[in-house]
Amino acid sequence: MARAAALVEEAFSRGSQWVILPEFFTSMVAFHPALLTASLPLEGPAMEMLCRQAKKHGGYVGGSFIASRAGDRYNTFILAYPEGGYALHDKDQPTMWENWGGRSA
Repeated sequence: MARAAALVEEAFSRGSQWVILPEFFTSMVAFHPALLTASLPLEGPAMEMLCRQAKKHGGYVGGSFIASRAGDRYNTFILAYPEGGYALHDKDQPTMWENWGGRSA
């Protein structure tokens, strides 16, 4: 997340008003056991960073990450607004493995 925050800072310093981070900006995208622990709480450090950066720079900041809510995982995109609010969207169809969660077939 430190790298993502640095990229946001750089984009705003170059005059951007909108910064959209790559999908899964908080983790890798691979079929790997480490993904079983890659999810973050929706209202946790990733969302906080997006909202903080949007407010700080008076612009829009977005990105998706594997978010956990009520025992499920979602590829959630957050768009943080400069005035402090945000919108979110969960992909309708799980991408690759983020909703697998280690359950047996």
